Amino acid sequence: MTRPVPPFEKSVFVNCPFDSDYPDLMLAIVFSVAAHGFVPRTARESEGDPEPRFSRILRMISQCKYSIHDLSRSTGEGADNLARFNMPSNSVWPPHFAEALNKDTWADVLLAASRTVPRP
Repeated sequence: MTRPVPPFEKSVFVNCPFDSDYPDLMLAIVFSVAAHGFVPRTARESEGDPEPRFSRILRMISQCKYSIHDLSRSTGEGADNLARFNMPSNSVWPPHFAEALNKDTWADVLLAASRTVPRP
């Protein structure tokens, strides 16, 4: 049975780890989002769907005005201290994100306190 899609203006995509070290923080984020009147959405929502996981996530992100991405556990490697992410290069994103990019969206990125992000 397909669940109805929550309204775009009230949807928040939460991109966080699902492993056993993270449940307390994940619950805090999900409860905080819900307590403020928004609808938290995660990749787990579409588990079991035959559509490829990446396509499901892109579709879900395009259905959310807001998103929270926790990158606090990402660590850098090599001389440039660059982190590896399980997402494709930017060359793949534009066609898939066309719908989301045409909307007024907002993303919040969580980083570890010891991490800095250089300005371009």
